[in-house]
Amino acid sequence: MLRAERLTLSAGGRELMVDLELHLRPGERVGLVGRNGTGKTTLLRALAGEHALDAGQVHVRGRLGYLPQHPLVDSERSVWDEVRSGMTHVLALEAELAAASEALDGSEEAIEKHARVAERFEAAGGWRLDELVGTVLHGLGFAKSDWKRPVPELSGGWRVRVALARLLVEAPEVLLLDEPTNHLDLHARAWLAGHLAEHKGALILVSHDRFVLDRCIGAVVELRGGGLERYTGNFSRFVVAREERAEHRRATLEKQQEEAARLGRFVERFRYKASKAKQAQSRVKRLEKLSAQMEDLQEDQAPPRLAFTARESQSYQVLGLRGVAAGYEAPLFEGVELDLHRGHRWAFLGPNGCGKSTLLKVLAGSLAPLAGTRVLGKGVRVGVFEQDQARSLPPALRAVDHVLAQAPLCTELRARSALGALGLQGDQALQEIGTLSGGEKARVALAALSVRSWDVLLLDEPSNHLDVVTVGVLCEALKRFAGVVVLVSHDRYLVEQLATHVGRFSPQGFEMHEGLEAADLEPTRMPSPQSVERREEAAVDYAEQKRLQREADRNARRLVQVEALVDTLEGKLAALDEELGSAVGDPEAVRRILADREAVAAELEAAMVEWEGLAD
Repeated sequence: MLRAERLTLSAGGRELMVDLELHLRPGERVGLVGRNGTGKTTLLRALAGEHALDAGQVHVRGRLGYLPQHPLVDSERSVWDEVRSGMTHVLALEAELAAASEALDGSEEAIEKHARVAERFEAAGGWRLDELVGTVLHGLGFAKSDWKRPVPELSGGWRVRVALARLLVEAPEVLLLDEPTNHLDLHARAWLAGHLAEHKGALILVSHDRFVLDRCIGAVVELRGGGLERYTGNFSRFVVAREERAEHRRATLEKQQEEAARLGRFVERFRYKASKAKQAQSRVKRLEKLSAQMEDLQEDQAPPRLAFTARESQSYQVLGLRGVAAGYEAPLFEGVELDLHRGHRWAFLGPNGCGKSTLLKVLAGSLAPLAGTRVLGKGVRVGVFEQDQARSLPPALRAVDHVLAQAPLCTELRARSALGALGLQGDQALQEIGTLSGGEKARVALAALSVRSWDVLLLDEPSNHLDVVTVGVLCEALKRFAGVVVLVSHDRYLVEQLATHVGRFSPQGFEMHEGLEAADLEPTRMPSPQSVERREEAAVDYAEQKRLQREADRNARRLVQVEALVDTLEGKLAALDEELGSAVGDPEAVRRILADREAVAAELEAAMVEWEGLAD
């Protein structure tokens, strides 16, 4: 389906890969992994024809679909129409079928042509197109009330979901996805993983979400040292196999270092002795070759270990909330009672917009509650990582200098080790923060957090800008932290590995319990972000509230009835379509079925119009 031959690629004046080979077979689903900066995004763009090749060729058989990390969606269509437009080949058949239906005049020729087009339309999945669009939109978290909203009304994150939905509906033979989970919540990620696992075409997936990778890929290719190494199995198997290979390489490196030392001593001793000059020269060449081999193996040296240090504290209960309500114009939650104890690791779960980040800000003391109190233990120190923390870093400072500034007693070795553990190694640690990408700045912020000691760590989406390998490094460091961890994350692997306690937002309020339960990972129906924003927007008197409530109740009951009617009419339409396909050669039957179909379609259209009005 896709073959890359002898690819050489560069970006920003830096050569990223040389003579790279990649073969993707039909139906093969591959995860592309590697440290940030190794060129994963550049490679995907090159395969999609959006990045110039320095050398080599890319061959693709079939339709190719590519989702970049930051897709541009500037359509004026509704969400539904934009996603549906991805099925260009099916829509062309739909138009052809409509024309064939219009041309039906009772002649055998017209009937046969209609039957042929209908058969092609059915084979292409045309009768299921709207069902597929609805399934994908629902899976990615769109409420039915948003399906008819114009795309320009959506936020950037929801527009990315539209682009992803359009591509999933299109279902190209070759699918390239670059961090498709970036704007998805926990449940949308789980749905996407299941959907990709059923994808019939070939897939290359770049993702920092280990759960998604484990669920839907059958092989891993790692980009390292300018080339690709292939591993069979999902990401968890890759981690084990990679460590086995790395261990073997480290052992080889150790032997080569011993041999290089021996050769160096020989050369140093006999370089200037005429009787040994030939042997010394031979060993110099051998030493040069060994040095090149050892340089290739250096990448497998055990990486620096990230560590978060807990303060020595006598207090078991370090932070709490008493009857807290919080929000902005109106409360997002009320009556929260929470006690954080040393050694506990909390995961706050719930759909986007429910108040997870707001609750974290209240705990951090950066947002005053609308009601209730925050209780902080004496001398307790709270470390915070916010989603947009990278914006507040000083742009003129070098990364390592910013880390050093956070802890006066921190050594440069420790600061660079923290940066290196998070993927900022070598000269990257010496760059000015203003020259780094948003993801690299987030790593600097995490490294700065790790060089001080804390009682509590409050982390809001800490894995968003990390590659999947570095997420594992972060996870292990947080497991070893002896203080309190409070985590807001859509990364299911992080939640499953870390959570000893769960705080979950539900329609009943903020619920807490010990341990992670299966129900915690199931979707929670909450008010939409639009309704949250509009709630108590203006003062409405009691009588008006009651009138609006009665009207809403009537509409809700009618909506259920109309939805049932739509399901019934769609079933009738499907049955008539099947009957039509079987009536080829019987003009009288075809005319009768078409007349019945037209009547049912008109009734369905009227029901859909009413449904849209009620849903809005």
